[in-house]
Amino acid sequence: MAAEAKTVLRGINAVGHITDPYGSPTKVQWGYTPQDGASLNISPEAFLVLTGQTRVAVEEFVTNVDILFDCSLQFADLLTMVRALGLADDDSGFTGDLQASPTPTDEVLKPAITAFFETERYMYVETPGPKGVRTIEFQRARPKLNGSLDFASTSNVIVPVQARILQPTQAGEEPYPIIWRDAA
Repeated sequence: MAAEAKTVLRGINAVGHITDPYGSPTKVQWGYTPQDGASLNISPEAFLVLTGQTRVAVEEFVTNVDILFDCSLQFADLLTMVRALGLADDDSGFTGDLQASPTPTDEVLKPAITAFFETERYMYVETPGPKGVRTIEFQRARPKLNGSLDFASTSNVIVPVQARILQPTQAGEEPYPIIWRDAA
């Protein structure tokens, strides 16, 4: 039996969010990272119980887990900036459409500072997996711009995004902050 070809971009990740994840889910891609441009950082905090006399560890309890998803997005169009700033797509001070047909219009972003980093999203990252695409989903993610935007005539603007992953608490959400899916 011949092996089936798979399309995998080595080290390049697609990042985005999912609208209506519990009804009719639709992926909305924000863009791609440069090679190795995404990471998932899981940092547990633990409480260590020691014996009274010998101070030997007898138990360890995890008291908190901080989960951060970091990525660097290439090709920073203004709608990607809206999402990186944690703004809602429809209420962000964003107007225009460079891709409109037949008449494109200038895109303008004028967000209110009080609206920054307020929008939670159901985010995903697609990355190479063992046999195809591995999708990692974050049911409750709060994205924010994390770092500086460097503008140069010789390269694209890289948008550094960090999303704090929160514990799902709403009715209908699965009780898992991270869901991994490997395509066969």
